[in-house]
Amino acid sequence: MLAGTAARHVLTRPTLQAALGKVRAETLQIAAGHLIWDTAARLFPEISYELLRAEFTDLEYLPAWAGIDRNPDSEAA
Repeated sequence: MLAGTAARHVLTRPTLQAALGKVRAETLQIAAGHLIWDTAARLFPEISYELLRAEFTDLEYLPAWAGIDRNPDSEAA
């Protein structure tokens, strides 16, 4: 879910990558089409739908980290 937000830069941190790798190896992961994934997408449509997230960002309904990264090459978010 973070991959589509302005906070996606944290996903490249080695410590987070190590933790995610461990969890992925030990725990069944869900994806689109799974009941939990689809429920989360319905409850939080701004995560799944970029156009809605852009509108919410423009209206300042979302915190800065959840908005669209207008400068994807930047490290700040």
